[in-house]
Amino acid sequence: MAMFSRRAFALAVLAATAVAGPAMAAEKLVPLTKVFPYLEQYLKIPPAQRSRFVVAYRMLQGGKPVSGVKLWIVEGATRTPIALAADGKVMSLPNLHQVQTAQLAADAPPQGKFGINFDIEPLIIPGTDMDAGALAASIDQAQAGAKKAAGLMGFAVPNMERIYFSGVSGGEIVWADGKRTAMAISHGMPVFDAATGRKAMAVHFAKAPTRMSIGPAK
Repeated sequence: MAMFSRRAFALAVLAATAVAGPAMAAEKLVPLTKVFPYLEQYLKIPPAQRSRFVVAYRMLQGGKPVSGVKLWIVEGATRTPIALAADGKVMSLPNLHQVQTAQLAADAPPQGKFGINFDIEPLIIPGTDMDAGALAASIDQAQAGAKKAAGLMGFAVPNMERIYFSGVSGGEIVWADGKRTAMAISHGMPVFDAATGRKAMAVHFAKAPTRMSIGPAK
């Protein structure tokens, strides 16, 4: 794997930049554990304890979503294509057995350098209106999952406190009495804080966010 973000799931650290690494040559086989850091720990969490959040990976090239690249999960003679969205997000993640035993093959130019952006996302469809209770529950579950994945180092896991919304300039918190207040802005993104937001009814945006990320306050 060429690059991965410092947003380590086991430490639940949210960061905006990635760390550069060696190039991935055409058809070079790379263990999936290196391509998808922390996916194994996530998949080992019982399904009922990760039903509200998911780990997400986006393939980048030069800091932008990859294009014209084909990726496969290689298990012996079996090759399973990996589907990528327009923003580079991996839409067909490997299962636990594959993460532990399989490899990745990439059909790309020899000079191609790839990166992996790692994220933690709520399992909620982005919309103009979203339930505040569901958003808060996804944060709570991600926090518990991060501590579980960290094991004995759970005491070092920062608190997962908020959701960052990308692709929108602002939003509103809708309260039970009908009042609305502007969402706080952090690093240019509106944020939903579990501590106060769980008391609200919903969040509202003029348009649906393009991305939602769970993380600590930063």
